[in-house]
Amino acid sequence: MPSVRLVLLACVLAGCVIGEETEPEGGGDRAATWGPYDPKPGHPTIDERDAFVAEISVYAREAEATFGTPAAAVTAMAANESGFGWTKIAINANNLFGWKWTSSEAAGGRPSWTLEDQPAWDPNNAYVKFASRRDAVLFVASKLAMNARYKPTTDRYRSDIASGVDARPAADRWIYGIAYAGYNPFEHYPVTTINFMNNYRAPSATFSTAYNLYRYSQAATAWVSIDAPSAGATVTGDVMLASSTGGGTAVKFFARASGTAEWYALGEDAAAPFTRTWATDPWVENGDYELKAEAWAATTLRATGVITVHVAN
Repeated sequence: MPSVRLVLLACVLAGCVIGEETEPEGGGDRAATWGPYDPKPGHPTIDERDAFVAEISVYAREAEATFGTPAAAVTAMAANESGFGWTKIAINANNLFGWKWTSSEAAGGRPSWTLEDQPAWDPNNAYVKFASRRDAVLFVASKLAMNARYKPTTDRYRSDIASGVDARPAADRWIYGIAYAGYNPFEHYPVTTINFMNNYRAPSATFSTAYNLYRYSQAATAWVSIDAPSAGATVTGDVMLASSTGGGTAVKFFARASGTAEWYALGEDAAAPFTRTWATDPWVENGDYELKAEAWAATTLRATGVITVHVAN
């Protein structure tokens, strides 16, 4: 579970001073001032914040589609608690939430990573070591959706979105709910997370139309994206197609030569992560092709996404 350290990290990211953890005047050894819960000195830059949100929001939207946890809040939590991916725990263990390791069973068979310089007041310096950032996001989202302590809050969020409640009040209520259920003991934690949702570049109580995270929690409006291959890519052989969706429970994949009318069905995946293999060699002639992903909920088509790639075998 996340630890008491989160109050320190939130303060660091907000730019406030904590005890003797600030860098000495006149420079000095920046590495020597890298606290156990702080982002690596010099990070995150604005560009690094943008890149982190661009990556993690994809996984958070997948988590919302799969488990019902708000993508806006999960992205904000990861940004806040990992220093946008620059804490020691995030760098060494892909652990974006400070999730403690208590047993192999509790960690789903994942190994642990030890934070050697953790202070004595914070018990248990073993953290779950995730295979990837995506693994971390989906694991924590699943806990916040299925654990008996948090499930009622996530169920309420899903009900709010389904009934047309705007993402902002729905996600705000969710973060208060999981905090009060025990996710974080500090009274300010929901406010801190909401500040990140308002403006991840400069967290505050002021909503930013350009840099808010609520845009990723519009679950009432279905969406689907083709995450791999990237648009415009040149592909060969067996091509792994990957898609994420919000508002759909299955994804159907299609391909056609650019300029033609008929789509060729490549198959369907009814469980995230949504993937399919497209065998281009020797079946597909070289040239430009359109790839389409359709998000379906039962028999209802919810959203469609199309990209173009170039086949060169």
